[in-house]
Amino acid sequence: MISILAAVITPHFFRAICFKFLVQFSLISAVENTSQRFNKLYQGGHLYKSDKELLSELLQIPEQDMRGHTIHDLLDSIPDERVDLVREIAARYGEKRILGQSFDNAKQVFEHFKIRLGTAKQEEFHVLILDNKHRVIEEKMITMGTLNRSLIHPREIFAPAIELRAAAIILIHCHPSGDSQPSKQDIEITKRLSEVGELIGIKVLDHVIIGDDYFSFADHEMMPV
Repeated sequence: MISILAAVITPHFFRAICFKFLVQFSLISAVENTSQRFNKLYQGGHLYKSDKELLSELLQIPEQDMRGHTIHDLLDSIPDERVDLVREIAARYGEKRILGQSFDNAKQVFEHFKIRLGTAKQEEFHVLILDNKHRVIEEKMITMGTLNRSLIHPREIFAPAIELRAAAIILIHCHPSGDSQPSKQDIEITKRLSEVGELIGIKVLDHVIIGDDYFSFADHEMMPV
């Protein structure tokens, strides 16, 4: 019997058996570790709760007081100040960090603002203030509501930039309709602010409009010279 086993269990066969055992053991360990992490992460069953159930638990509001099927619709149906906190936390969590970063392209701006402004219910106008190396040193909201030339006054745009000794700024605003194409008024505002920037030595690098996607005046070579 021993001689038969010795003949069968060659070094190659032995190595193959050991390798198979190690692979199976590694897979079992990986599955067990993943299962433990999964159970720890979703302890309480939050993974399987609906949007309505999660919001109800978070805000302590009865589910029957909410209307809609999406997070956006449900939040819009809740007359509670805490809803604004939920939106703000979600926006900040989803933002791509831009403060202190060098401005490279409009997509970078879109990635930072897309959650905050892409879901906004009314128009907002923001400004990114940049230093001489085009690093973002501050973000400022100028106005909220329907935009017109009287609301977007150069003083409100450039005052914080002058105070911070900025070299350039980027204009950002949203279209709640989702259509990011610039209106005639958007073009006029961009031209007016760019002209003021040239006079005071603070260049307007771009105007980015955010909707379902984004439109960049610089990318489309529409920035006034």
